[in-house]
Amino acid sequence: MGVKSKCPITFYRLIPEARMPIPGDPAAGGTMPTRAFRYCEPMRLASAMGWYVFPPLDMDLLFDGVAVYWRLAHDTAWEKLEAIQYPNFSEQFDEICPEDLRGFSPPLAGTSPEPDIVQFWSGLAAKTLPGWSVVLRAPPNFPSREQYSCYEGVIETERWFGPLFTNIRFNKTDVPICLRRDWPMLFVQLVPNQLLQLQLYQSPPTVDCLADFTKDDWERYRQSIVENVKRPEKKGVYATESRKARRSGLE
Repeated sequence: MGVKSKCPITFYRLIPEARMPIPGDPAAGGTMPTRAFRYCEPMRLASAMGWYVFPPLDMDLLFDGVAVYWRLAHDTAWEKLEAIQYPNFSEQFDEICPEDLRGFSPPLAGTSPEPDIVQFWSGLAAKTLPGWSVVLRAPPNFPSREQYSCYEGVIETERWFGPLFTNIRFNKTDVPICLRRDWPMLFVQLVPNQLLQLQLYQSPPTVDCLADFTKDDWERYRQSIVENVKRPEKKGVYATESRKARRSGLE
């Protein structure tokens, strides 16, 4: 057996009531169709390669087209949102942190110059080993929320140690966004820093037409597609071979 490597990421809980991240679920929290879960390894891998991050409390947000309002879940009164702290957290932070850091506790939520965007904090921070960064995105393959969407971002967490937050964009006005501690808000994925240096926005090599396929290209197509079509009785060949290859890599 190979030596088990150290996980490149460490999560830090700042807000005591915040949930620690949990590993991604290949079944996307039970929302994935059964057939996809059994046979679609690309969907399973995409759903599992990371950690779910949750809101630290149950909270509602509302955008009326001009301003953003907030309330704790089950409250009836809305308050205009500018910048708010998690209840009692700023006092707890100041009691524990070094003296020169008092007054610098991260806010739970705050508005941005764009009226329909709110920055929302998970109550967590993260640090990665040298050579690693993280991607923050919406949980993959979860049912989309029509009321809002989360912007994706890459944080170079090997050198930047700060709150894990997301920017929420309202897709509808006068329809509340319900953030709940039992439903993941973010998905954290590791990315090697080499990818950040590849300038992926540049044009990659391309093969322009079928006539330019090489013998190796056609052979790979034959093995990946044609051979599987000829064996309809063997479902999930790709999934089986992928899982076997990953297991052998750990041995």
